[in-house]
Amino acid sequence: PTTRPSTHFTPLDDLTSSFLLNAKLQTYSHQYSSIYFLRLHEMKKAVSQVARAKWANAPGGPQHVPRVLDIKKGKLCYVIGTVYMDMRMKPSILDDIAKD
Repeated sequence: PTTRPSTHFTPLDDLTSSFLLNAKLQTYSHQYSSIYFLRLHEMKKAVSQVARAKWANAPGGPQHVPRVLDIKKGKLCYVIGTVYMDMRMKPSILDDIAKD
């Protein structure tokens, strides 16, 4: 007959501490920043070429401005970058975990 070798296991009580989140030690403020940066870096050249072609004959001759901080009031321009929206009222699972 076939026999099954004995196994060893750790009781769940001993393992749960490694799965607990400590809200005071965790930070999630920049968790996607590297993805956004890489995506912008990879796409910037192609997007720039398309934008130049699109805006080349537009009235007012909009120019590319490298940074939002460099925009001049009343001057038509375009910026290539990543948009961030702070949505304070959006439900967050991380906030729920921190409250518990």
